[in-house]
Amino acid sequence: EQAASAKAAEQKNAAIRQDNCQRAREQLATLDSGARIARVKTDGEREYLDDAARAQESQRARQVIASDCR
Repeated sequence: EQAASAKAAEQKNAAIRQDNCQRAREQLATLDSGARIARVKTDGEREYLDDAARAQESQRARQVIASDCR
């Protein structure tokens, strides 16, 4: 029973990693496209990413790809 439970947990974690991988690849493709990207701040205003923020988000996406895309 423990083996079945462990296997189910591993399958769930693998599915989560695969989803994270796909999302990170899509995010990186969006960032690399050069299109303007905006985030909505907590007060509801749009904030467009500058080059530094875009580079930071690209690095974060690359880290997720490196860890989750195996």
